[in-house]
Amino acid sequence: TRLGPSRTTGDRVGAFLELKQLVAAAPAGALWGDVDLRSALLEATSSKQPETVRLVALGLLVQLSSSSTGQDLLTDNEARAFILASLDKDQPVSVQRKAALVMVNLVVAAARTLTATDDWDMCKLLQTAIAAGRDQGVRACMLGALWSAAMTGADSQLLWKRVPLREEVVSCASPEQPEEVRINAFGILWAMAKEEKLREQMWAHAGAREVLLAGIATTERPTLRVKALELLRCLAKVHAQKGTVWQSHIVQRALLESAAEGQPLRVREASLEVLVQLALDEGSCPSMLELDMQRLFEVAIADLRLTEGLR
Repeated sequence: TRLGPSRTTGDRVGAFLELKQLVAAAPAGALWGDVDLRSALLEATSSKQPETVRLVALGLLVQLSSSSTGQDLLTDNEARAFILASLDKDQPVSVQRKAALVMVNLVVAAARTLTATDDWDMCKLLQTAIAAGRDQGVRACMLGALWSAAMTGADSQLLWKRVPLREEVVSCASPEQPEEVRINAFGILWAMAKEEKLREQMWAHAGAREVLLAGIATTERPTLRVKALELLRCLAKVHAQKGTVWQSHIVQRALLESAAEGQPLRVREASLEVLVQLALDEGSCPSMLELDMQRLFEVAIADLRLTEGLR
């Protein structure tokens, strides 16, 4: 009864905090299985409630969604509806960010079924949550969740086929976006590129190729360049397209500049890793020699700051 709207905000917040302690000490399923308690918790997240109450209630949902109850939340349409309502861009930013943390846990829990036909709603939600115009913290949070899902079981090929979501991820990697958003987007693309069958498609995709070439530019910050170079390395592993990748003058210029002495160590290593892959294409070797690549490799071999495996 202390959770109901008839009680003061202080009473309700105190009751939810006590519940959080109970969840930490007892099986979360027991709490979620209590129909009245579950109903009061969801209602407390609605826009009709004081913001403080909403934040504490959503905090409890974060805790529940990270436990075994996460699977129950994932398939509970009513619960998902309340959480999605809190993610609406018209809601207070603090509420959106707290709801995003709940969704992070649900997306990770749904990793293996994220691309299934019956979870198309989840893909549409992600597409909306990462779109430009949303709060940057929410976008980065949801992109990070999708990155985790791509790394822990989501079917990359099916995820790539979700065209609206794919195009939104690619858009998030563009130079116009905040760096944190771009880094997470490149992380997703890199995780997807671990699927060998996708590598040619990703290089052939005009939008993905454009943001990738922009990401490896020496004018970008080191952390972002490394992420873009790691993606390029994956794509360069496809023997049939090594020559095509190297023929790009943008790639040549960016790699030669990034692999040179004086560049941040992580950037140099990532660039050299790409060049090693591209050098396996015999057709590209003559132009590499003309650009004095042999000298660049000799300097790298002698540089003890580089990892032993790379040297």
